[in-house]
Amino acid sequence: MFLIKWIREWKQMKQEFAPEPHHCENCDTLRIQVEQLRLDNKTLLNRLLDKPIEREPASPENFQPIRTSAARHTPWSVRRQMLETEDRETAKLLKNAPKPADAVSDEEVKELEKEVGIAAAERESQAS
Repeated sequence: MFLIKWIREWKQMKQEFAPEPHHCENCDTLRIQVEQLRLDNKTLLNRLLDKPIEREPASPENFQPIRTSAARHTPWSVRRQMLETEDRETAKLLKNAPKPADAVSDEEVKELEKEVGIAAAERESQAS
């Protein structure tokens, strides 16, 4: 009887003089994250365990064959011809493309070359 009374008193004293639990922000954030994970897991589990929605089976009449644009293996000669035709088309488009307004014409280039040639000739004659 004495021992039981002593244990009760000891527990009561322990509760009275026990330090208050420490409160920190990290613990709160971890609790919130754990609760969120539990909620996510619960919704995921419920979604997985729900009965699937029954749909009508697809009829083979609605299926269409998949058309591939080219064979898997094309010989090099065919590929080369395809690449050459693409190159010709791009060159044709670049040739016929409108030139920008600030582009210099061939005549202007020739005039500048003449002027530079004259200026170079004058410098050479003065240097000699």
